[in-house]
Amino acid sequence: MYILFAAGLIAAAWLLFWQSAKYRRSAGLPKGKVIFTDSHLWRRLDQILFDKSIALAGKPDYVIENAGEIIPVEIKSNKIKSKPYNSHILQLAAYCRLIDSCFAKRPGYGVLHYPNRTFEIKYTIKLESQLMDLVDTIRLKSSQGEGHRSHQSTAKCMGCGYAAICEERLM
Repeated sequence: MYILFAAGLIAAAWLLFWQSAKYRRSAGLPKGKVIFTDSHLWRRLDQILFDKSIALAGKPDYVIENAGEIIPVEIKSNKIKSKPYNSHILQLAAYCRLIDSCFAKRPGYGVLHYPNRTFEIKYTIKLESQLMDLVDTIRLKSSQGEGHRSHQSTAKCMGCGYAAICEERLM
């Protein structure tokens, strides 16, 4: 009797482990412990990451800790043809910068996951420099009154975190 019960528990544990590994692979998550997530599938992240030295804020979809390294993961819903969009790479670079600032651990890379491909993007000094150039450009244009909505899509506006305060929203 106890042997059957133990065998059942082992089988159930194996099934749960297999399903977890399958989900992790399909989500593009690297190995490691999920520290927090902004996914609707898990508990939502209570606060955003913030770098006060450059007034940069954001919430990666996942943050994974593996062997002392902290890795941001950004999940995209649309398929990609050959390589990630530059805007997605810079978004991931911003998350790497935020992790460096908030956890005092510079990530070596971040992960961009699309439904059909996953990319590990190295967080190099060159990429960080591109990010800082973009931050400076945005600040300059904003201070000159040139920061405007860059699309005509109501759906984009509805999904934007700034829709409530945007004076140019479409809805």
